[in-house]
Amino acid sequence: MVRVVPVSSPSQEGFDCFVLVCENLEWDNPTWEFLKEPIKAAAKVDKAVGMDTLLFPCKETSMVYSPTGPVNRDYDDVRCYGEAASKGIKRALKAGSESPLLVTIPGKTFPNSWSVSLLGALNELYLPFELRELAFPKKQQKVKQLGVMVLDQSQNLDFVTAIDSGRSVYRDIGGSDPERMAAPRVEEYITKLFGDSSPVKVSVVKDVKEFEAKYPLYEAVNRCSRAVERHAGRVINLEYVGEGEITKTIFLVGKGQVWRSSCGWILSEGYVADEIITSAAGTRVRVGNTDAEGRMAMADSLHYMKEKALKEKVPAHIVTIATLTGHAILAMGPYSHGIDSVHPIRYSHFDIAGSSGGFPYVPTGAPLVAMATHFLKGHC
Repeated sequence: MVRVVPVSSPSQEGFDCFVLVCENLEWDNPTWEFLKEPIKAAAKVDKAVGMDTLLFPCKETSMVYSPTGPVNRDYDDVRCYGEAASKGIKRALKAGSESPLLVTIPGKTFPNSWSVSLLGALNELYLPFELRELAFPKKQQKVKQLGVMVLDQSQNLDFVTAIDSGRSVYRDIGGSDPERMAAPRVEEYITKLFGDSSPVKVSVVKDVKEFEAKYPLYEAVNRCSRAVERHAGRVINLEYVGEGEITKTIFLVGKGQVWRSSCGWILSEGYVADEIITSAAGTRVRVGNTDAEGRMAMADSLHYMKEKALKEKVPAHIVTIATLTGHAILAMGPYSHGIDSVHPIRYSHFDIAGSSGGFPYVPTGAPLVAMATHFLKGHC
């Protein structure tokens, strides 16, 4: 991950390019007022100033001005800050910057604009896993460091950089290729990431007999890959217990699909439509459409999370993360599910397809940002 340095003064040494992100120049901050001078001078002869991302000489170095544009249209949201910061950093890199300093002047419309701007900058600085591992063994990052102007304590730098750290892991795994991040190698990556000193406990299920006994629906999907050891499936369990009083427990269930096993007619040992399988919950499941293999793979794990949630003495929340579950909601029809349960459990679903990123670019990792903000902000 990129080294992020908090900066409170423009005189702090070690940075070679200012990257200014703001809605316009109608702000008042004496410390950073000097950044307006080259912009206003250029605006007299260039109508693109204030509309495009541009580079200017500034004192003994350079600066990039990346305006957000209007923020008062009915379709504008805080992402305009992230997009502006990403464009600004990209322009600074093109100019040869190795230590840019991000200066975000938040407006009054979006309270999280500073955080989103920083995430946008870090997004541009992400270097894909394969490039770090293979193509650029001597260059693990695009820059030496990223400076970030911090105005006050409400701008929680540690929280935002922690989110980006998790987002980088998300992208390393989800944005890689089917061989480099096949299930056994995901296990290798995760166990190395969360070593013995980490507060996150890792346990892995990979024995076929255990799959058959405890994860029968998962094993139906997985069985076609057993003949190829490097493609064999894994159930990876992560557990984190915070310090102090526990007030809530979050259960996350997701699926990482490397090879599609839904086209049963072309796969040896592939599961097929009309199979009837008894799940870990004891429910008899008839396979209607093998294209729902992700849901099949997750169902047993979801059952175990439900059983754990029922034993919790604090409020529990189950979250599933998968692709294209909208039709599952439609399949429920007008019926109410769980509302009148004796033991109601909060449940949310994140449809991951929208965060896969534009092909062939890296995933956005948007669900991680959303969940961290909802569940963790204010607790760290």
